[in-house]
Amino acid sequence: MHVGRRRTVAASAVALVAVLVLAGCNQVVRVTTSTQQDNGSCLRPSLSADGRWTAFTTFGDPSGTTQPQKTLLKDLQTGASRQLAGDPSSATPMQALSADGSRAVFTISSGGKNRVYLWSRSTGARTAISPAGESNLQPVISANGAKVAYAASNGSAMWLHDVATGTRTAIPRPAGAASGDPYLDLALSSTGRYAVYRLFPDGGFHVRDLVGGGAWSLMSAGESSTGTMMPSISDDGRYVAYAKTHPGLLGGTNQVYVWDRTSGTSTRYTGIAAPKLVGLPSISGDGKRLAYVVNRIQPAPGQLVVIDRASKKTVATVDGNAYIDSPVLSRDGRVAAFCTPSTNLASGSPAAPNVYTWSDR
Repeated sequence: MHVGRRRTVAASAVALVAVLVLAGCNQVVRVTTSTQQDNGSCLRPSLSADGRWTAFTTFGDPSGTTQPQKTLLKDLQTGASRQLAGDPSSATPMQALSADGSRAVFTISSGGKNRVYLWSRSTGARTAISPAGESNLQPVISANGAKVAYAASNGSAMWLHDVATGTRTAIPRPAGAASGDPYLDLALSSTGRYAVYRLFPDGGFHVRDLVGGGAWSLMSAGESSTGTMMPSISDDGRYVAYAKTHPGLLGGTNQVYVWDRTSGTSTRYTGIAAPKLVGLPSISGDGKRLAYVVNRIQPAPGQLVVIDRASKKTVATVDGNAYIDSPVLSRDGRVAAFCTPSTNLASGSPAAPNVYTWSDR
């Protein structure tokens, strides 16, 4: 009797230790405390390369009239946060961080126009880097903080801004693209040498070597870039993660791919059919890990999936009881920031979009 009981207790203790180890290696933490109900958008986060800093833009009430949107930077180690934009002007819901979190870029809306700003943690100052008479959106910053790219609000042009000199150059269109075709959804490699963007009306993704002049198209005729909010590029510019639909494949639902500049080919990483919705991929800076989401039509649950690219094996999954949106990975892929109105991931979480982090460190 006593021996059997000791064995049972011992087995339970081992099981408990195993659970604690698993929980310690796969932690999900709520970063924000918003109770603002979903108005059709989520708090799209940015993440520093080491996973310490996150930036995000809150959104106002559903009417958009009583509370300006604010861009915030939060230190995930200390919990301290500071406001970078908002009050009285409204920040637009798009921002980006340099690798060390020392610089942030975002846009502020005022007088019907959006202007791009660069903020420095060392000085606490923010500086307008786009002309006052223009309206621009979707700023991104290179990992080294030396380059900022942004697009005209109507998609008519894209520019690369040199932080040191204060000058900008136009990012070329793909060969054969009409001058009126808008291009948006931009990402930069760590030095700003490689840019990836989406060109409309076909919605295809294009990669441009802004130094050597090389250009690549990632999609074939008939394919659609459904399921990608922003393309994601590795630090060295070799890999690009994106989602697309291919006619005749899995009923035409979008799937996640990674393009390799060295081989010039794309590899598919998912094979999930409708009614599940797959997409919003993010690749780690070192190119070794890939994250994406699997959602169902609301209010069904969502899932964040992190995989090892070499083995295609799942590293972790985060199962929410609502949709999961906008994941972004740290350089080593061991930290992810994402947004969800799920209530089951942290104690006391409201049914409102909030930023969360997952980590296996």
